[in-house]
Amino acid sequence: MTSQHARTADAAFQHAFEQRLRGPVLARFEEASRYAVTHGQHVSLESLADNRLAQLELTLLDPQGARSLYRISGDLPGQHIVLEQQYANGDSHRQEIALAALNDTVIDTELAAFFSKAAGLKLDYLAERHPAGFW
Repeated sequence: MTSQHARTADAAFQHAFEQRLRGPVLARFEEASRYAVTHGQHVSLESLADNRLAQLELTLLDPQGARSLYRISGDLPGQHIVLEQQYANGDSHRQEIALAALNDTVIDTELAAFFSKAAGLKLDYLAERHPAGFW
């Protein structure tokens, strides 16, 4: 790939990722954050921009102030999405997925697993969106 083609591909990936991140992904993160807050959790949500790509960070503090973190970021050179979870107990998980795989079902599944592990909180509202037996 020529450098012009690489720049064009990078710009297209960046645009597609940021559109997805600032649209449906952010909406799902905001919904989960509101739900957690109404169930007594301390949650913050930040949309950040590093040198090249935006990222989304959800932080959950337990009653002792220990922090769990869920981050979605883009990897421009690899043209994939990085999903990272870091838990107060020291566990962590990192997964790389294609941009096309960052869909509503994946986001719901990831958020449900994160809140369950980080705070023992089940996102009950998700049952309305997914068929019985999904979870």
